[in-house]
Amino acid sequence: MGLFLLNRKCLLLIVLTFSLVACSDNYNEEFITSASTLNKSKALAQQLENLNLVTLSYLKEEIFIVNNIIINDKKKTYGIAPEGGFYESYYLQSEKNAYENWDTITNNFIPSTIVKREDVLELLSAMKAIGITDIYHNRTNEIFTLQWGSSVMNGYQGLIFGDKSRLGDEYKASRFDDFKEVNKDTFYFAVR
Repeated sequence: MGLFLLNRKCLLLIVLTFSLVACSDNYNEEFITSASTLNKSKALAQQLENLNLVTLSYLKEEIFIVNNIIINDKKKTYGIAPEGGFYESYYLQSEKNAYENWDTITNNFIPSTIVKREDVLELLSAMKAIGITDIYHNRTNEIFTLQWGSSVMNGYQGLIFGDKSRLGDEYKASRFDDFKEVNKDTFYFAVR
């Protein structure tokens, strides 16, 4: 009986270890601050601005957020993105309203924009290719924030593009576990 309990404990420990490893991101400071990733990230930020978007977030394959709207592209439904919370609340909100064409959704974007679905999907695909989960554009301060991951257990990392003199309180180094200037107007951050 004792050997059986020991084997169950070992098995549980192994499963938990693999689960934690599987949940952890594969991105690190070296990757995020590499010249290649910086160039791709700046291009994505510029593309977000060109599309007149302020927020683009990738939750999972068919669910994403554009500005204030969370969209389930597979089910052709959408809703207003919640202010924080667990993923489940986002998924539920994404199924609030049905839509037949993309114009229904663009009419609800705040700020308004007439962006094509194909352009959003192309930008999401480029984000996913380098692991970015979220891009935010603070138009007031002309700051872009790009984020890799959003895990309570593992934290997240990212880049901030913008003039150092225009960084507001939400961008102060004291709010991050790690914050450093990579080069002029480019900052790396981590929250653990």
